[in-house]
Amino acid sequence: MTDWKKNFPLPVIRSGQEQAIEFALETFKTKKYVVLEAPTGAGKSMIGVTLARTLAKFSSGDFKTGSYFLTTQKMLQDQYLTDFAPPKGELVSIKSAANFQCSYHSERTCSESRNALNAMGSLAHGTRWFKTCMGQCPYKQAKKDFIEGVEGVTNYSYFLLDSGLEPRQFLVCDEAHTIADAICKWISIDISKKFITTALSLDIPKFKTDADLYQWVVKTYHPELTIYHTMLKETIQNDMDMSGEINAKIAKRFDTVDRHFHKMVEFIQFYYPEGWIVTDNEKSISFKPLDAAKYSNSLFRMGEKCLLMSATILDIDMFCKDLGIDKNDVGFLRLDSTFPIENRKIDYVPMGKMSKASQEASLPNLISGVDIILDGHPNSKGIIHVGNFVVGKAIYEGSKHKSRFLLQDEFNKEMILAEHFSSTKPTVLISPSMTEGVDLKDDLSRFQIIAKLPFPYLGDKYVKAKFDKQDGWYDYVTLRAFVQSIGRSVRHETDWAATYILDECFDYFYKKNKHRLPKYITDSIKL
Repeated sequence: MTDWKKNFPLPVIRSGQEQAIEFALETFKTKKYVVLEAPTGAGKSMIGVTLARTLAKFSSGDFKTGSYFLTTQKMLQDQYLTDFAPPKGELVSIKSAANFQCSYHSERTCSESRNALNAMGSLAHGTRWFKTCMGQCPYKQAKKDFIEGVEGVTNYSYFLLDSGLEPRQFLVCDEAHTIADAICKWISIDISKKFITTALSLDIPKFKTDADLYQWVVKTYHPELTIYHTMLKETIQNDMDMSGEINAKIAKRFDTVDRHFHKMVEFIQFYYPEGWIVTDNEKSISFKPLDAAKYSNSLFRMGEKCLLMSATILDIDMFCKDLGIDKNDVGFLRLDSTFPIENRKIDYVPMGKMSKASQEASLPNLISGVDIILDGHPNSKGIIHVGNFVVGKAIYEGSKHKSRFLLQDEFNKEMILAEHFSSTKPTVLISPSMTEGVDLKDDLSRFQIIAKLPFPYLGDKYVKAKFDKQDGWYDYVTLRAFVQSIGRSVRHETDWAATYILDECFDYFYKKNKHRLPKYITDSIKL
């Protein structure tokens, strides 16, 4: 495998990339998994593509030749296409049918049309709609290209839901720190109480235990859902006119109900009482698995060899435990940052503890600290990571720089990001949830403030159960979110931004968890 350099997509190979590729090829001789921790700007996708192209020449015969690349978001999936699709490479992409517009009914998605046609069965055969969708369906063609291609990229949600894909030689899991959450989301289920009471006309009793609630879902809700699903299917068949047309609203409703119906069937198969968290609130009933480990084989069986990449592995023992991976079958490599340290300095400026008990008393001092920092960056864009909406609103209302702020609420994240990107003013984002998936390169952020460490909310049943069950997990996910947040603003080797940590809780937390952090982070922190 010494000729791998011929498969590298760029003329220049960085030393870290060469180290990672050589390490992976050697490790794959005896192990199934390589876990690579590499910071922002390390060129992880180049490493993955090079390994995929190299390993494609060494088929074992038991797995289909080729590779899958998985990402967390469609935006990252599109970036892979930009970098490696023809003419730059052979990478092809697939997303769910809901992302394609029907070639016959342009106002409908392919998902809506496909599910409606399936419901109509043989009644649809011979109609122009059926013929068009069978011969000119954009989703069907994209899926065909994906299956026939050697290199394919998609997102975790689609990959886990599609049971029609065959295992391949090589599976690349990007943003691997999100795999456990992706698996749990795949098999979790949410049941709308509005749907229960209005569509199904069911009364929801008061439940004494989670076991009682589950039994009601299985014995009452699921049978009524089945009846409703069948009724919608019959409605589609009965309402079809001579040309094979059906009402668009019915098609959309059936699409939604059909997906929920099939997910409910899977949920009943997976559920076991001691391994799931049940939440019953005003709007919904939800079931979420406590651990991804029991279900991770559904993902990892799809690759003979698996490369798992992230900037925030941090604790390889915890990472493997969360995913049910045998550490003896893993090779782990941590790469250092090549960004100049003077471009990524982190200053700890304690302005009060932001724990639940101390938050209210600390807020005035914290807001003063924010104002001083913004005074020093009068013409620069930036971001303030606040941990929760309460702290964000307090800073927004109390700061003298309110006119610069773009405050995130539950609904406006994309809108304020768009405004921040397009505005010529020195806008400052205030957000509790932009720790990942946001690229604030160059002048989009020349400073960032960690106003509150991103501790998960212990009032959440899932968080509390994980806290009680798994020693070290709570600090681990907090540390992971912290490292992700400080990676939003310095995105390449010539980029730069100042980072300020104001939460006084950081001192104890850092000393307790310093051993988990990469050296390039600890070298940047000034206490």
